[in-house]
Amino acid sequence: LLNMLSTVRFFHLGRASSLLSNPSFRHGQLPTLLKNALPSSPILFPRASPTTLALATRASSTEVREVPPNHAAIFKFERVLAVAMLPLFPAALFIHNGIMDNLLAVAVGLHIHFGLHVVVEDYARPFVIGETLSKLCSKSIYLVSILMLAGLLHFNYTDVGITKAFEMIWAL
Repeated sequence: LLNMLSTVRFFHLGRASSLLSNPSFRHGQLPTLLKNALPSSPILFPRASPTTLALATRASSTEVREVPPNHAAIFKFERVLAVAMLPLFPAALFIHNGIMDNLLAVAVGLHIHFGLHVVVEDYARPFVIGETLSKLCSKSIYLVSILMLAGLLHFNYTDVGITKAFEMIWAL
């Protein structure tokens, strides 16, 4: 350890300078203050305890753990959907037909579903509200999203449609 300390160099502002600029470090000797302090330091030489041994055993375990899901593809799809919705809304002001109504219903439904999913992931974690309630919230997102999409599609097929409804509201 003493030899290692004598070779440690710090780089400050692009220059290498010897440790603490002390000439005794260059000869491999420690000043008496450091010589007495280092062996008793709990930071440099931690004492083994049952907790640290258990942590070391768990850290070196070879058990296979569940890999968290990769949300990169979903995130990219969310961004593509958000960008695709930018021209969709102005186009819906001028195009009033079933295709535009259904495109709007699906786009808005997916956008709201992804937003709800992120909110539940952030605020309904198992350690915050419990395992059972967290799973219930995660499953309820799908129920709410399906009911919302079914309601929008039902409105499109049985009434005037989303685009015509907004035109009627703005005509008031």
